[in-house]
Amino acid sequence: MNFSFEGNFKPRRNINLGGVKKVDDKRFLLAKAQSERKAREQERLKLKSAQQIQSLFRGRREASSTRQQLRQEFHQLLSANTQSFDPKTLMALTRQLIFFYQTREEEDAQCLEQYVSKTTPLMRSMFCIPNKDVEDSWIWLCSLLIKRVLLPSMNRGMISTCHFLALFFEPSTYNNQDQRNRIITFCLCNTTLLTSMKTIKDNNITPFVEAILLQLVSFNEPYYYPTSSLIEKYQCRPNSPYMVRSKLLYLLTTELLIQPFFLDNLSQEVLNTLALELPLKDLLETVIDLFLEPSTTLDDTAVAGLLMNLTVLGNVQSGKNLEGVLTNYARAIQLLLAYLPVSYLTDPSEQKNADAMDMDSDSSEEEDEDEDKDVIMKDVAPTTPTVTISPLIRTRLETLYDSERVNRLLYQFIQAGTNSDAIQSVSSFFNTLMLRWPMKKDTILNTLLYKSSNTHNLLQTLWQSWTESQEAAFFNDDGNIMAHLTDALKYISDSRKTQFESWSVLFLLCEVYARSLLTLDDDEFLDKSAAHANPLELSQVIALGRQLKNISFVMFWRANSMDLTQYIGLTGIQLNQLRSSVTHLLQQIHMRDSRRTFCPRDHWLILDLDTDNFSTEAVAEEFNLESEQQQEKNTPLRPLRMLSKGRLAVISPRLGLLNNIPFVIPFEQRVEIFRMFVSNDKKRNKVDEVYSRPKAAATVRRDHMFEDGFDQLNSLGVELKNKVAISFVDEFGLEEAGIDGGGVFKEFLTGLGKEAFNIDYGLFTATPEQLLYPNPSSYATEPQQLEYFKFLGLIIGKAVYEGILLDVAFAEFFLKKCLGKVNYLDDLSSLDPELYKGLSAVKNYNGNVEDLSLDFTSTHMENGRSINVELIPGGSNIPVTNQNRIQYIYSIANYRLNIQIAKQCRAFFKGLSTIIDNKWLRMFNQQELQIVLGGASVPIDLDDLRSHTVLAGFMEHDATVKNFWKALESFDNNLRMKFVKFVTSCSRPPLLGFKELVPQFCLRNAGVDEERLPTSSTCVNLLKLPNYPTYQILRE
Repeated sequence: MNFSFEGNFKPRRNINLGGVKKVDDKRFLLAKAQSERKAREQERLKLKSAQQIQSLFRGRREASSTRQQLRQEFHQLLSANTQSFDPKTLMALTRQLIFFYQTREEEDAQCLEQYVSKTTPLMRSMFCIPNKDVEDSWIWLCSLLIKRVLLPSMNRGMISTCHFLALFFEPSTYNNQDQRNRIITFCLCNTTLLTSMKTIKDNNITPFVEAILLQLVSFNEPYYYPTSSLIEKYQCRPNSPYMVRSKLLYLLTTELLIQPFFLDNLSQEVLNTLALELPLKDLLETVIDLFLEPSTTLDDTAVAGLLMNLTVLGNVQSGKNLEGVLTNYARAIQLLLAYLPVSYLTDPSEQKNADAMDMDSDSSEEEDEDEDKDVIMKDVAPTTPTVTISPLIRTRLETLYDSERVNRLLYQFIQAGTNSDAIQSVSSFFNTLMLRWPMKKDTILNTLLYKSSNTHNLLQTLWQSWTESQEAAFFNDDGNIMAHLTDALKYISDSRKTQFESWSVLFLLCEVYARSLLTLDDDEFLDKSAAHANPLELSQVIALGRQLKNISFVMFWRANSMDLTQYIGLTGIQLNQLRSSVTHLLQQIHMRDSRRTFCPRDHWLILDLDTDNFSTEAVAEEFNLESEQQQEKNTPLRPLRMLSKGRLAVISPRLGLLNNIPFVIPFEQRVEIFRMFVSNDKKRNKVDEVYSRPKAAATVRRDHMFEDGFDQLNSLGVELKNKVAISFVDEFGLEEAGIDGGGVFKEFLTGLGKEAFNIDYGLFTATPEQLLYPNPSSYATEPQQLEYFKFLGLIIGKAVYEGILLDVAFAEFFLKKCLGKVNYLDDLSSLDPELYKGLSAVKNYNGNVEDLSLDFTSTHMENGRSINVELIPGGSNIPVTNQNRIQYIYSIANYRLNIQIAKQCRAFFKGLSTIIDNKWLRMFNQQELQIVLGGASVPIDLDDLRSHTVLAGFMEHDATVKNFWKALESFDNNLRMKFVKFVTSCSRPPLLGFKELVPQFCLRNAGVDEERLPTSSTCVNLLKLPNYPTYQILRE
């Protein structure tokens, strides 16, 4: 321990003269070192780049100098040998030309012409040299000459050069076949020979293309690689084939036939030889294998070119060469179409017009035209620049839809008979034609149906092929579909299943048969002896309906467990497209059966479906769906977003069934479900509270019910669901006393309906059977009149909402149109029987239809004036012929049934669907909707009425009550209907019986005055009956 003290009690300062030490010295040094390293790297890169540039420059300069020197030597050799060349000199000239030739140099082109003129006469002798080494060297030089000189010079279009090139493919040029094989193999595998042939052809030197092409397609094994003797010597297997026939076909496919229009303008003889020598069967197999590979790299133009050239080969000898290869031809074309973008088939402006066009309506004003269609969800690809597609390519591809070509395929399709592979492949082909170019769907279907004599055979062939499939057998079992749902899904969408072609057959069967039914009336459908008889037997239709019902049921019931955008195998058909087609035909067959029954009882029901549980869960699903949507809107009674039927099926399978194929559920049960939907809606919107006050009121003159009701209630819209208090004003202008407890409003609805639906009022008119439909005059389409139709829809909706039956009968075609469906020829008979008979006569006319002097116009009277309307653009100048009469018949029916009343129906349905949800209405067809609106046309059930009758002032054992029921029992059904109308204002009972009558029928004691007649209050379903002493008095 140091105890020394020197007298300095302060510590000595340590002063550093080096400055303040930086904290980040380490980071700074690392960054500095990195920066210096990058700078040195940049310097080295600059030096290396400069060296490369200098090297390239020196190399190009030396090459240019060498080329120039060789050109001089070339000219010297040519000038020194003016007559002929020996083999050694010719080989030297060839080497020099290969080395110095450049396409862009005009001098080199002249050198090539001189070389060709000198060499052409010597070609045969050069291949007869006995020395094997010299022969190998010459073959190698010829191969390089073709690659480096001749093919690049094709752009100049020199005939002499093309002729010289063609010599290398002529067998007569060579001493033996091995020489030719080696050179051609090299050209195919190592040159641009195949792609250059399009250039030769474009220079109008087609004969040389034909000559070379014919030699190539007749080029058979063995194929040898044309090496020099040195390389061949050191090959492990010097004589092994370099390629096989399949590779030759692959090269022809991927390099030659992908060029658009390549086979155009070739002589028919050459095309015949091509189809024979390839042969076409092997070529088609090559194309199929190529496009079954997921790694196919051909661009869109190449696919279009291959499609165009294959159709040329398929049309050789008017399609006769397709015999035996029909299956592969159809499959190849289908695959190419599936790969080709839609833009190659449809012009963008044409596609816009197609999207805007409403095929089922009168104009582009149709609202929500795609509302009921399935929505196809697709991946959105990144935006790419728009590719300009030549109109010539699009026009050429359109020939695929030429009726003559389709007919030829159809003929061979029918001739295939029991060849299931051919039937399935051609079905896929026709389906792809329709699906890839939707605007041409009508063209294909009309050709198959109306421009061919094979329509009956076509449908029978499709039906027989389908019935032989495992799928048809499985879905024909009508009693166990619920127990085998898993198996049913595997048949439809199991990706592990490889055989899906039977679905192509069913899809085409559905499309063709559904189209044929449009112009087939009920008599022809049921009568096999008719001129245009049903192509299928009724037993076949019944079986088909059963199978379609089960398929459609599975696809809706399990929609939320399927990817509806998935393609079915290689058919090119998406699941949603199959479901749509199957469901459409199913609905048509069911519609026929609902008009004139031909199917067994309960044929349309899913027999093993638990309907009670179905009803409960359907109501729960609908309640949850509506509640969720209302929460999103956050406003009570606001109109909710309408879901498409396809989208609804994904969200709720039960609602999907009720909106697409409701007939698989019994009608009475659907009505119960409907009533529960309404009840839930009232609870959800709090419009069913017993003691709630009316949300709106109206004062109505009895002789102006419609006018006053429209002025005061039309603006309510969806609020009309709430209670509305009605006060009547009598003829003297005095307001009638009383409080509206519901009965007055019923009286108002009944009276308004009688006034508005009276044909003298002008809004509606009647068919010969006295069924109502909107006035088709142009006056009825004015804005104010359309508002009236909308208001009437609101009133009808309110009546249905409240369970009030209206004694009004609508024409089925009107209700059908209101439900968003399309009317066809059969519906015309109820509107205009004479016109229907006339059109049927035109359809069955055996002579020349032009003799009838018809054109595509429709004439009708309006306000004493004759109005002439063109059915199609320029229709007044288009005569009706035997070929277009089906189109004329369809156009007339469409105009009268759909177009004339489209706006009126749209307005009416807009009002109706404001009160009654669209998906509720879709549970019924037009006949069923009429029953919902006005009650069932069934005999009056007195036992049911008696069990739901309330007595006021009477006892059940009173003589008057006993006599009352005795009197009703003595009435026939006509008198009973009049009685029901007298007390309820509607002659028909509620569908589910008198338990649905609100309020229930009441029999009230009106005293003992024998002179007093019975009176009723229809607004409350009340009969005031005096206490008559005898049965006879009461009955009278």
